[in-house]
Amino acid sequence: MAHQVSSTPPAEHAGAHERFDLERQLGRSVWLGHVDGPGGDVPVAARVVTAFEQDAPGREEALRLATDLVQLRSPTLVPLLGTADRDGAAWLVSEYVVGVPLSRLIGAATLTPVQAMYVALRMFQGLAVLHERGLAHGRLNATNVIIGLDGEPQLTDWALSSLAQTGDVADAVEEDLAHAAALVASLARNVDRPVFRYHEGHRVLVDQLERLGRGEGLGSAVDAAERLDLSLVGPVGDATSTAGPRSELAALVAMLVRRSSPQRRPEPPAPRTAVPVPTLLPSGPLSDVDWRRTRPSWVRVAAVVVALTALVLGGYAGVRQLVDQFSGGESPRTADSPAATGTATPSPSKATGRSSTPRAVPALAPHRAGDVTGVTLTPVGTCSAGRSCVVRVTARMNPVAQIREVGLAISVVNRCTGVVRASPAGTVTAQPGWGSVFVTTTVRLPRVGSAALVATTTTPARAASPPLLVPAGGGSC
Repeated sequence: MAHQVSSTPPAEHAGAHERFDLERQLGRSVWLGHVDGPGGDVPVAARVVTAFEQDAPGREEALRLATDLVQLRSPTLVPLLGTADRDGAAWLVSEYVVGVPLSRLIGAATLTPVQAMYVALRMFQGLAVLHERGLAHGRLNATNVIIGLDGEPQLTDWALSSLAQTGDVADAVEEDLAHAAALVASLARNVDRPVFRYHEGHRVLVDQLERLGRGEGLGSAVDAAERLDLSLVGPVGDATSTAGPRSELAALVAMLVRRSSPQRRPEPPAPRTAVPVPTLLPSGPLSDVDWRRTRPSWVRVAAVVVALTALVLGGYAGVRQLVDQFSGGESPRTADSPAATGTATPSPSKATGRSSTPRAVPALAPHRAGDVTGVTLTPVGTCSAGRSCVVRVTARMNPVAQIREVGLAISVVNRCTGVVRASPAGTVTAQPGWGSVFVTTTVRLPRVGSAALVATTTTPARAASPPLLVPAGGGSC
C-alpha cells in the first residue's frame, strides 16, 4: 500500500515524492522504504518521529525545524529528504546509504593511521557543520558514523536528534565532543602499528589521534577538523589528496557489504516432509533416476573385470602395483614390492639390499614473483611420515596502498613416485602497508620413506618456498 509523502511547509522541500512504501526493518527504529524520485524508485531510511504527532508539544516548531534541516547539505551528513505520513504516524525520511557503520568496520578490519585519521577528520567536519548552525548531534556513537561504498564517512541520525533536542545547545555540543573523543580513542586503538616501519609520519598521526582521544586540546569540532586536516598533509602529500584513503576504505566496505549481504534477507527454508525409504537405500528424497538404478554402471563393471584379470595374470604384486598407481603412492611399500612403471623410481635391488635414491623435488614456482618477495615454510613441532604435520606458511610482499587477497597452498611431494598433491592452505586479506602474512595449518604426510612439503602463493602472484624434507635428511625409498 502506498502512502502520501507530505512535505513540511513550505511544500517545495519534499513535494516531489508522491508515495512512501515501507519494505523491511533495518534496526530497532529504522526501516527501509521507497519514494518516487526524478530517476524512479529511490530507497530511503525512515524513522518514526514522535515530535510530529498531532498532540505532541512543540509540533509546529519541530515541523518548521524539519523544513530548515531539509535544506542542510554536506558531504559529511546523510541528507534529510523530508517527512512522511503513514497510518497516522509521522516519519522522518533520509537518504539510504549502502555501507557499514564504524562499529562494524573497526570490528572486522585493522585500519592504517591514514585511514583512521580520515574517518576522524570527516566525523569532526560533520560535527562542525552542525555546531556552526546552532545544532548538535546528540546521539553520536560508532553506529551513527556510516562509511559508504565510496569510502566517505557520514553522520546519520543527526536530524532526528536535532528535532528531539531539549535543553541548552551548548551542553549538547559538549556531549558531542566527548562522544567524538571516545570514538577517536577507539580508532587509535584499532590502528595497525607495524606500518610505522614503512612510514615514520604514521607515528605522528597515531599520536595525534591518541591526544584527541584523551580530549587534549579539543576546544571545538572546527579546531579538531583543522588540526586533523593539517596532520594528513605529510603522509598523503597535500591537503586535497585524500583519494588514497577513500579508495582503501571503499574497498574494505565493499568486502564487508559483500560478506554480510545487508541488501538481502535469506528466505526461511521450506518445511520438509520425512519420506520413509527402504533400509538398503540412501536416506533423503530420491529422484526417478535413483529409483531405477538396479544394476551397477558399466564403468564399475569394467573396473572389477580389470582387477580380476590383473589378479589372475600378475598375482598379488600386480594388483598392489595398480593400487599404488591409482592412490598416488600413498600406501606403504615393502622391500620386495616392484616400483610402478613409467616415471616412478625403481625399487631397491634385493641382491644388494640398498635403497633407491629419492627423486629431486620439482620446482613448482619461482622463489619470488610480482609483489611476492619470498615464501617460507616452517614446521611447528615434529613432522614424520604417516602423521599430521603442523606448519606455518609466511608470504613476504612489497607493501602497497590498497588491500589485497593473498592465497596460500601447500603441495605434498612423494619423492619415491614423483606424485605431487596440492591443497589450499587459506586466504589472508592483507591490509594496506602490510609486508607479510602467514597461515598456520595441518598437513597429512604419506607413509613413504621420503617426502617434501612446498608452500606456494596462488594470488596475487605464484611463488614457492624452499622444500621442507621429511625426514630432514631426505630419507630413502
